[in-house]
Formats: sequence, structure tokens, C-alpha cells
Amino acid sequence: MSHTAQQFQSNQFANNAPIKGDSARTVNFNVLPVMMDPNSTNTIYPGDAVVLTTTSGSQIFVDKSTASEVPFGFYLLDEKKAAKTANMSLEIAMFGEMIWAEASGSIDRGDNLEFVPDSSENSGVPTDGPLMKLNAGVNPISGVAVDEASDGQLFRMIITQTQSTFIPTVVGGSINNCPIGASTPNTGKFTSIATVVTALTPSATVSVDPTLGGVFTLVPNATANINAASVINGQVIKLVITTSGTAAYTLTFNTNFKSTGTLSTGSLNGKVFTIEFIGAGGVYNEVCRTSAM
Repeated sequence: MSHTAQQFQSNQFANNAPIKGDSARTVNFNVLPVMMDPNSTNTIYPGDAVVLTTTSGSQIFVDKSTASEVPFGFYLLDEKKAAKTANMSLEIAMFGEMIWAEASGSIDRGDNLEFVPDSSENSGVPTDGPLMKLNAGVNPISGVAVDEASDGQLFRMIITQTQSTFIPTVVGGSINNCPIGASTPNTGKFTSIATVVTALTPSATVSVDPTLGGVFTLVPNATANINAASVINGQVIKLVITTSGTAAYTLTFNTNFKSTGTLSTGSLNGKVFTIEFIGAGGVYNEVCRTSAM
């Protein structure tokens, strides 16, 4: 069926029927005022996805999103002026907001959706207007349907992913016995992600490289000075020190460590000490230490 982009008169205000690009909530919690990039040649309409631009200035500048970009938000209906071009102000709905969208094809409740821009809008001649369709696994997911809809019908959509959504990257480990990043699921339980443990080379001067991880082991063979090659503020470093032989050694913590004092290993074999530090203010500050175990 044919899709017709909406046009509004200057004095037209909200009516009882849903309008594409309008908020589907009474109260909007995550709406941001922005401005169309002054260099943009695009025209956008309510329901269009937008992305941030790199144009300098005190305003937050946006432009129309392509299908392959992760949106910064979706343009919310402005009843006085639907079409927005360069240097015009607008409001965008962001992550978690619910808006009215138009379906491209059949959509079921709970479907992951992707944005379908109308290329003819770039020339200022709207035909279809912005649409949302079932995500095909290539373009980013930017919404989830909360209603069922046929081609051309309006439905409510929750914005589920935008440029402002921070998704942490996890390295190592597996889920369902599948390495993280793999595409084929398997059976089983969650496998914990192991922390890297680095063995320090015993000598009179011991250097800890915090970029290698957060847990370091040392079996001292002489009295030693221990220092960190660098300091990463916020990082936790744990030293696990194990005695060997019958000699007692004194371990001193140098410039990049702020400790409660030296550590005397004692002369008993196989005793274990642990000392924990946290990086702050350009130094690793001692948090706690255990007695010989």
C-alpha cells in the first residue's frame, strides 16, 4: 500500500488519533532539545531517526540517520512545523521513550525493529515518510514493537538502542559454554570470567606492570624493592606473596606504592601473604594485607 507523509498546518494541534512521530506516553522522561545541523541538506519528519554530527558550536547538532547508523534519537512531532531543515530546533525522544511509528511490512508485538529512511525526503519531496520494519540482522536494532501492525499502520514502539546507550565490552569467559562473541549457542551453565594472574620475576628489584592485569604472584628469593611501572587510577592490584626456603626477606614498596610499611616474610616455608592496593591520586594506596597463612 502507499504511504503518505503527514503534513500539518501552522495552527493544527493534537487530535485524538495517533500521529506518526508523536510520543505515546503522557509524560516524557528522556527527551532532548537539539538543532538540525546548519550544513545539512536533508529534510526530516516526525519519526525520523537522527544522529549526532561533528559540527562545532554550543548547540547539539543532529542530522538524518541512515539505515546502517545507530540513532541518537527519534524526532518527536512538532505540530506547528513538521518538516525540519538546517538550523531548525526540534526535540528528540531517546532510549526508553515510546513513540508512534509506521510499519513497513507486518510487525508482531515484541519484534526487534530497524529504521527505514525515505530517500526522497532528502530532496524535500516526502512520499513514504520514515518507517520501521522487522530487523533483518544487518542494520542496528533501534526499537521494539509493543503493538501488532500491518503494513502502513501506526503502532507503538519503545526506543531500545541509541548512541547514548553505553554497553560494556566483556573480554574472556563464555555464556552457555560458548565463548563470548561466538554466534552459536550451546547448552550448559554460565562460565565465570577468570582474572589474569601474572607471575612476577623474583629479584632485588621487582616491577609490577598494571597493564597486565590485577593479580600478581611473587616468590621472593632475596630482600626486594617493589614498584609499579605506572599507575592506573581506579585499578585494584592484589599481590600474593609466597615464601620459599628458610630465609627471611624484607619487601619494601617504593614510589608508586603507598603502603603501611615493609613486609617481612619470615623464615617458614610455604606461607602466603596477600596485599591489596587501589590506584588513586597517581599512586597505589594499600587497602588491606593479611598475616601469613
